[in-house]
Amino acid sequence: MRRRDKEKARSVHHENSGVKLRSCRVQEAPDVLDDGVLYIVGEGLHLWYAAMLCPCSCGDILNLSLMPDSRSHWILRYHRNKTVTLWPSIARSVGCKSHFNIRRSRVVYWSDDTRSDAPLSK
Repeated sequence: MRRRDKEKARSVHHENSGVKLRSCRVQEAPDVLDDGVLYIVGEGLHLWYAAMLCPCSCGDILNLSLMPDSRSHWILRYHRNKTVTLWPSIARSVGCKSHFNIRRSRVVYWSDDTRSDAPLSK
């Protein structure tokens, strides 16, 4: 990636320092999810999905498949400092329209207007 492209990519993101997630391995997601918790659902080495409340506070539950055979799926990475990263980004097409990454257990929004009812700019 060229230097100018990297600088442009960095300028699109901003850190929302108020949203740090705690990851929790479970065999079943609870009926009521806690705010600020990324539930990693699976058994043993088999991870099925990640569940969380949308970090924008809209209250929607997000279920993200971790199964590589799924058409849409995310990749979970554990870091030595006990944080997690999910790839690719999460872009909500309905509801709050949030677009964010989970990087080292922190929510990183793509732009300020993604936490409102405004549609994502193209």
